[in-house]
Amino acid sequence: MGQQATTMTPADKPEKSHSVTAEAPGELGQDLADAVCTNQTPKNVNQPCTDETVPEESPMGYKLSEEDVLKLLKDEIAQTNKQWCGALEGQNLEDLQNLYTEDAKVYNCPGCPPEAGRQDLEKLLQWFSQYEVTNVKLSAKEVQPGSANKTGSTIWDREKYFLQHDSIVKFNGNKVVVWKREDNRLKIYIDSWNQVNNVN
Repeated sequence: MGQQATTMTPADKPEKSHSVTAEAPGELGQDLADAVCTNQTPKNVNQPCTDETVPEESPMGYKLSEEDVLKLLKDEIAQTNKQWCGALEGQNLEDLQNLYTEDAKVYNCPGCPPEAGRQDLEKLLQWFSQYEVTNVKLSAKEVQPGSANKTGSTIWDREKYFLQHDSIVKFNGNKVVVWKREDNRLKIYIDSWNQVNNVN
């Protein structure tokens, strides 16, 4: 007599294994989780935060890796940088200020005092107008999580910028930006410009 076949019920089937998790050991994983600060669908990182700050699972049902969370942060920063460039090109002060936290610090910003706040950003727009900057190109070269502190978890990135008149680059340089979540979105907390290089 042949061996009787057995049928596995859904409860008997082994759960599909995933080796990645949002709660990776060490400070890095926790910082990333705190920075995203949502238990919503991972694509909707701008939705209101709750007390459950760790993004437990994706809609597919598996836990997020540090790489997954970092990619979400990079995407959110890229979208905000696009808005930043648009506000400068359009000379829209309100839109520009809304991309900065209430307590933002801006260092060595063209046209501004050496240490400025978001209330001084009008001077940056005036400088753009004076030097006929019409196009802004900005690219993030490196994005890394910062540390959790009394102001909340932060993220920093190193950026390269090009300030153009039409298609001609007039100025370029580098910036370091520290991001902090405010009003359920990442905003610029510290904006530190290096010396602006006059190309033409």
